[in-house]
Amino acid sequence: MYGYDELFWEETIQGYHKKQFPKNYFQKSIAKMRGMVLLQYFCELDGRTVEVIYQDLNDEWIEQYRLDRFEKYLPLLGNTRFDRIVHLFRITFPQLPPFDLRTQIVQWNIELLAGERRAYPYKCFDGRTGRDRAIALLKHFKRSSKLPSNAITLEVLQSYRIPLLHVLAPTLKGLQDIYEALSV
Repeated sequence: MYGYDELFWEETIQGYHKKQFPKNYFQKSIAKMRGMVLLQYFCELDGRTVEVIYQDLNDEWIEQYRLDRFEKYLPLLGNTRFDRIVHLFRITFPQLPPFDLRTQIVQWNIELLAGERRAYPYKCFDGRTGRDRAIALLKHFKRSSKLPSNAITLEVLQSYRIPLLHVLAPTLKGLQDIYEALSV
């Protein structure tokens, strides 16, 4: 059976671009691989735009991709990687309603970057800013990890490899600021 995200993207691409969905997409059992195949398909639509998305999303998987490679896009595309991804998909699919697009990108990020869709609750993404979303995510981590508050340091968070933290607070300084806000 198709998951919501798979059905959504299949209908989107076939409906708006009238192209066949890549045949090998649904044969990929790992979310990471499905996402990479899907992004490779998007490159056929707009190579320059989608190449940025492709490299940006893979920053957690392929460490040599550095965020500073995209500095020139920051003023145009927003303050957080999440905002930039949403903006770039709006460029690629201008016909999509903003609400549907935002909902789908949230769901897709959970699956691709966290490894499974249920890794974090949706309420972690209710905040309007990257800082709000990161704080919600950290609060969820503090509850679910059952670690004492004074034991949750940046080193601990990084050792747990929470990839979405780097989407919501892509710089170490930003993550430090959020962590300090939680510690007050």
